[in-house]
Amino acid sequence: MAENKAVVSDKGIKSIKQGHFWIYKSDIIDIKYNGVQPVYVYDTRRHFMGTAFYSPRSQIAMRILTENKIDDISNYIGEAIFKSLKYREELGLNGDCYRIIHSEADGLPGLIVDRYNDTIVFQTLTEPAEQCKEVIIKALIEIPQIKQIFEKNDTKTREIEGLPLIARTVYGEDRKYTISSENHRFFYVDFYESQKTSEFLDQKINRKKVGDIANGRVLDLFCYHSWFGCNLERYDSLVAVDSSSQALSISRINLAINGIRNFELVERNVFDLLKDYDRGNVEFDTIILDPPGFIKNRRHFSEGYRGYKEINLRAMKILNSGGILATFSCSYYMTDSEFIQMLREAAGDAKVEFEIVEYLRQSPDHRETLGFPESHYLKGYLLRKV
Repeated sequence: MAENKAVVSDKGIKSIKQGHFWIYKSDIIDIKYNGVQPVYVYDTRRHFMGTAFYSPRSQIAMRILTENKIDDISNYIGEAIFKSLKYREELGLNGDCYRIIHSEADGLPGLIVDRYNDTIVFQTLTEPAEQCKEVIIKALIEIPQIKQIFEKNDTKTREIEGLPLIARTVYGEDRKYTISSENHRFFYVDFYESQKTSEFLDQKINRKKVGDIANGRVLDLFCYHSWFGCNLERYDSLVAVDSSSQALSISRINLAINGIRNFELVERNVFDLLKDYDRGNVEFDTIILDPPGFIKNRRHFSEGYRGYKEINLRAMKILNSGGILATFSCSYYMTDSEFIQMLREAAGDAKVEFEIVEYLRQSPDHRETLGFPESHYLKGYLLRKV
């Protein structure tokens, strides 16, 4: 079978040399592709530059795997998975849930792999990763003490590359849920009735930090399954808010498992609820603000920016003096500088002042690389109201 080859423009090659993993369709000068992954990448002078996955349907046409030439893709995938697993184990993170593969940052573009106790949950989000799915599953089976591998490929992003939506057990015990641990807390993890791979493991360290500093009357907005609420050490009462009744039903289980008392679950739109609290002079000592990504692309930046500003402004107004605000954005398209500028504007409009207690970012199992800014997306602040 003929070798897959692509010639890439100087612009695309410059990006690769700076550590970026993406090659856009517009930067491909010539390509010979036989339908089997991967593709060897060359510059216009025919110098070899790396091995990539190729996605014919996507504007991000190629994603670099490695600067080396891959002769055996199955062997490469197996080695990459176990190298990444070893890295996570050496981090010494608390609990039995963590990310094993963080897509491009671990040399496996389009692949997400998370561990929950003895269950592996994976997503193949691009056509090339999907083509390699059987090889990926075979490698995951070799991870010690795993009793189940669950394919959670029901995310809408797969439709962009013409991939079907699937959620199913592909190996081992066919279970709907497991119990997983984080920071000496225990959580019900439902593989079907959930988002992403089931939970948001990128907040692992932040949940511990917020739980340690929170006090008094706590408001947890966009609470999802209440992993923040379950990490509370000292508090008087907890109000956990989400617009999803399904999410709140799992919240109730988690709060009960962890012995959290004096809590109220509120099924409401957060924007509307904050307006009501502001008008009613309802105040809290700690507010956790962990919304979904409001900015999916730069075209919607202004709209998303206004959304972040509104909820932060209203949260700032109903926070007691000396109170703690833990606020986050998971939107890659909002940079760190834009996030802090939004917070400054919100505080100015609310006519309040805050001191920065700590800058927060994603847990280190959600690996970041210097040359690939897309690998850094979660940013947050612990703020104290002056």
